[in-house]
Amino acid sequence: MLGRIALMPSFELPEFYTPYPARRNPHLAQARAHSKAWARSMDMIDVPQRGTAVWSERDFDAHDYALLCAYTHPDTSARLLDLVTDWYVWVFYFDDHFLELFKRTRDLAGGRAHLDALRAFMPEDGQISVSPANPVEAGLADLWTRTGPARSADWRARFAMSTRNLLDESLWELANINVGRVADPVDYVEMRRKVGGAPWSANLIEHACDAEVPAVIAASRPMQVLRDAFADAVHLRNDLFSYQREVNDEGELSNGVLVLERFLGCDPQQAADRVNDLLTSRLQQFEHTALTEVPALFDEHALDPAQVGILSEGVWDEGKLRAFDLPLCAAGIHPGATAEQLDLTSGWLTWGTYGDDYYPVAFGRGSGITAAKATNARLDEFMPLDLAAMPVPATALERGLADLWARTAGPMEPPARRAITDMIASWIWELGNQALNRIPDPIDYIEMRRKTFGSDLTMSLSRLAHRGTVPAHVFRSRPVAALENAAADYACLLNDVFSYQKEIEFEGEVHNCVLVTQNFLGCDAAAAMRVVGDLMAARMRLFQHILAAELPVLLDTMNLGPAAREAIWDHAGNLQNWLAGILNWHRGCRRYAEADLLASTRPALPQLFRRPAGLGTSAARVTRAPGGLPRTASHSPAGPRLVGAAFPAPAAG
Repeated sequence: MLGRIALMPSFELPEFYTPYPARRNPHLAQARAHSKAWARSMDMIDVPQRGTAVWSERDFDAHDYALLCAYTHPDTSARLLDLVTDWYVWVFYFDDHFLELFKRTRDLAGGRAHLDALRAFMPEDGQISVSPANPVEAGLADLWTRTGPARSADWRARFAMSTRNLLDESLWELANINVGRVADPVDYVEMRRKVGGAPWSANLIEHACDAEVPAVIAASRPMQVLRDAFADAVHLRNDLFSYQREVNDEGELSNGVLVLERFLGCDPQQAADRVNDLLTSRLQQFEHTALTEVPALFDEHALDPAQVGILSEGVWDEGKLRAFDLPLCAAGIHPGATAEQLDLTSGWLTWGTYGDDYYPVAFGRGSGITAAKATNARLDEFMPLDLAAMPVPATALERGLADLWARTAGPMEPPARRAITDMIASWIWELGNQALNRIPDPIDYIEMRRKTFGSDLTMSLSRLAHRGTVPAHVFRSRPVAALENAAADYACLLNDVFSYQKEIEFEGEVHNCVLVTQNFLGCDAAAAMRVVGDLMAARMRLFQHILAAELPVLLDTMNLGPAAREAIWDHAGNLQNWLAGILNWHRGCRRYAEADLLASTRPALPQLFRRPAGLGTSAARVTRAPGGLPRTASHSPAGPRLVGAAFPAPAAG
């Protein structure tokens, strides 16, 4: 009978104010499987610590941290949901590990030593230099390595501080348990914000959304009120649900219901109702601040949506970024992309195009080639093939690459990394020519232009969609290589045609095929423009010839199965999307707007662009005819079946 009484709830849960209906992330199943595998790899499941079993597999499954994260991060990507869930697995394991090893044993000295040791696994700058000795340390080392490099120094400092508070204030709870002290309400609210972890969760939300709070307002009153109100609401609601376990089972004294019960001298039900009133008040405070104070804060500091610092280095401003409209290019290149894939493609386009503009400004006219080479060496460090620790990024290019590599590099192979390395090396080739005022010869120009434009990168990453389906030697075959080179050359020359006036007349550029042709043939710009147009048409004819005649023969000769054949045709379809998207972007963006001011002085564009026909307007695509041979057909209302993932596209000139 006494056992039954002990299990009875101390109060009925009050009715909650819920202004934000819950939504669930669609990647829950993957997060569950991933987090369980990760916890096992960190020895968190069924591995005793100092003779004490912290979690069994049954415990882990019952906790269902992936479900918690799927509700608290409904819109984040699958990859970030996995990471966030791992963080929550770690923080709850830390809490239970600390309970079993230090709270239950009242080991204050041991708890302090344990917490002190964890500091080494969250260096704000540099890499972790010590080896983990237990699952808590191992988990923190892994998570910090996977999270820190992609964020700014300000975010790392804030997140490290909130994590240390979360860890260190466990001693406050332990000290209260040792002396039997229940905190007063003010002390409890202030300390609970630290030990409860909600400020830590708020920082992690920034990472999950890939949207940092700008440093200039992070410490302002409105942002502090938002964090505190958020933290209080999370903690007070948790106190209502956890009272029975914490107070009756664990002997815990840090619970808001117990605090008000003792302070007001009331029963648990009355205390729970008062806690719920305070919870509602804090949520309403959050709403008031978000709707009235935060917008004024944005206006005061003239804040716009953040990137990785690209708009803060004097090369681009917001006006240029909007005019370039790189997401338009990404949408054309990958018309079937998901929102996440399109965002990733837009990021790579932005990063590559910014780098192409940044190098002449930062290391201009060859005077800074040594510094440019040092910059390239640094960028190499942000592309680890095994996703190991990266250095702390210090520039927009480094921050951008660290973020994009972490979001893209899961399946990456050495060729994709080499393509990025080749692209940034080609920027130094351009600097050298600028220093000597040397116009390249035609062959050298064409071969290097594929790299400066990022074509090799695009092709390397596009193949990842079919890794394991298509043997590597098929992609290395002459017809496929020729197909990719023809597409790359067409796109590069297209960019040169559109950018001629901007580059030659406004920027003093020497890397443009129209100028290269003028110099080689000794002709005027109008004649050179016609020659470049003829070369583009020739490269397109070769592209179409390979699709119609050479590719089917190659697939038969190599005796490929249906899946591999389908993948090759999908790759060809992706190349067509790439070409059409790039043409559409050149017509629709304002990156070359300065040339429009003097359009009458620009050589006439090749005939190919002066009528509503040709690539990008007829919408011809590769489809499969009976028997697997290709045929060219216009889009039907439903459109042909083209399967392809979104991958990084080239930098524009």
